[in-house]
Amino acid sequence: MNRKKLPNSRSRGSFIRTCALLLLISISLSWFYLSNRPPVVLNPNYGLLHTTSASSRVAIATFLSGDSSNTENDNDDPYFLAARILTYQLLHDPQTQNNNNTQIPFLILATTSVSERKRTRLTLDGATVIPVEDLPLPSWISTGVTRWKDQFTKLRIFEMVEYERILFIDADTLLTHPIDGIFNEDIITTPSTTLPSRQNQLRRDEAPLPANYLFAARSDNAFKVRSAYDGAEFVELLL
Repeated sequence: MNRKKLPNSRSRGSFIRTCALLLLISISLSWFYLSNRPPVVLNPNYGLLHTTSASSRVAIATFLSGDSSNTENDNDDPYFLAARILTYQLLHDPQTQNNNNTQIPFLILATTSVSERKRTRLTLDGATVIPVEDLPLPSWISTGVTRWKDQFTKLRIFEMVEYERILFIDADTLLTHPIDGIFNEDIITTPSTTLPSRQNQLRRDEAPLPANYLFAARSDNAFKVRSAYDGAEFVELLL
């Protein structure tokens, strides 16, 4: 009867030492590569945002994905109904419609799962429906709620560079007054300059910081944010 010869402790020890040596070489090469890359320098022309004026092209946008229930009755889709209500409020309701510039379009980014019937209805309501392709996701991203994976497709809004500013607002938001005046706020018209000291916090394998930036959103929806001038809560929106 033939028996397989088990590796002795000397062979195992040699194997472990070889693996450890290869790991040490790999770490050393990685450190040498990263440490010898040129330092990150703030480029004054990279990712540059321009100051806007009354003639700048701006838009208000929201996002709509398909109803996971696949019902034939469109009125059973709460997010579709919410998008219709928001369209009415922004474009037609005298109490909430855009009053400073009635030419500001209302964009609805619609995923491939939104039916043609719903897209047509929203267009007839006055919205500008923009079909967007799903954003490919890596295999390690998964969720038990099918609709949640569509939320990554919201990132398509950053591809709409034909607009100087886009105010993004969730479809299930209810307005209480016109919101187009936000485009005239200093924090919106004039970008903030990136602090040069921040470049030291960048890792060498990260993209450079933009020369300036614009951030006018609530930082965390878990907390109620109140404005300094009137104590009123901000509308739930994102820019």
